[in-house]
Amino acid sequence: MRGVLFGLLLIPVLLASDTADWVASQGGTYTADPRTGEVAVNLAYTWVTDPDMARIAAIPKLTKLDLSVTTIGERGLAQLKDVRGVRELSLYYTEFVADTAMAQLREWKDLERLNLRGTDITDTSLAYVGGLTKLKSLDISFTQITNNGLEHIANLTELEEFIVGGNKVSGAGLNMLRVLPKLRKLGASGSQKRNSGMWAASITDFDLDMIASLENLEELDLAGTKITDLGVAKLRSLRKLRRLDLGSTPVTARGLAALAALPQLERVDLWKAGRVDDEAVAALALLPAVRVIDLAETKVSDAGLAQLAAAPRLERLYLRGSGVSETAVASLRERKPGCEVIHQ
Repeated sequence: MRGVLFGLLLIPVLLASDTADWVASQGGTYTADPRTGEVAVNLAYTWVTDPDMARIAAIPKLTKLDLSVTTIGERGLAQLKDVRGVRELSLYYTEFVADTAMAQLREWKDLERLNLRGTDITDTSLAYVGGLTKLKSLDISFTQITNNGLEHIANLTELEEFIVGGNKVSGAGLNMLRVLPKLRKLGASGSQKRNSGMWAASITDFDLDMIASLENLEELDLAGTKITDLGVAKLRSLRKLRRLDLGSTPVTARGLAALAALPQLERVDLWKAGRVDDEAVAALALLPAVRVIDLAETKVSDAGLAQLAAAPRLERLYLRGSGVSETAVASLRERKPGCEVIHQ
C-alpha cells in the first residue's frame, strides 16, 4: 500500500521533470520555485507550435510564460484558455496573435504583466484586455490600436506601466490616462509602416497638460513626438519623474532649462534631438540629480562638453555621432573620473 501511495505522489514529479526536459529540448527554460512550486516557462525565440501548448497547459502552478517571437496563434492559445494563475505573459512580436487569439485569454484574470508589442491585435482585443483588471504592466505598442480601443484601458486602475507607441493614437485618446492613479511609466515613442501609411502616437504640446497631471509618473518616453519647448516646460509638475526620453524632438535649451525643477530626474535621453547644442548642454549641467545623459547625434561641441564637468552626479554620458573630439572627451574623463563616457 505504501508503495502504491509513494508511486502516486511521484507521478507529478516525473511529469514535471518530463516537461522540463521537453522545454529544454526546444531551447527554452523551465524554472520551478523550490519553496512555492510556482513555474516559469520561457520559450521565446523557439520553434514551438500550437499543438505544443497542450504540454504547457498541463503544468501545475504555471505563473510566468514567455512565447515571444514564436509562431503561436489562435489554436495554440485556445489550448491555454482554461489555465489559471498565470501572472506574466509575453507575446512580444508573436505575429500570428490577432483578435481571435486574444479572445482565448479573456478569462486569465490573474494576469499582472502582459506584453503584446508587435502582435496583430486591433481595438477589438482591448475589449478583452480591459477585463483583466489586475494588470499592472501593459505593452500594446506597434500593434493596430486607435483611440477607439483606448477607452477600455480606463478599467485597468491597477496599471503602473503603459506602453502604446507605434499606434494611431492621439492626445485625445490618451485622456483616459487621467483615471489611472497608479501609473508610473508611460511610453509613446516609435512609428511603424502599415498598408494605410505610417502609424505613430500623435502627441503635441497641447496634450502635455494631461500628461503633466499624472503626478506619479517616474518614467516618460516621448521620443519622436511633436512636442516643443512649450510642452516640455509643462512637465515641471512631475516631481517624481526619474527618466525622460526626448530623442528626435525639436526641444532646445529653453525647454531643457525647465527640467531643473525636477528634483529626482536621473536620466535624460536626447538622441537625435537636432536642436540640442552647447546652450542646451549648459541647461543639462544644472539638473541636480542627473546621472545619465544621451547626447548621441546632437550638435554638442567641445565647448559644450566641458560644461558637463559641473554636473554633480553624472555617471554615464553617450556622445556617439556628436561633434565632440577625443581631446575634449579625454579632458572630461580627467575632470570626472567617475563618469563613463561612450564616444565611439
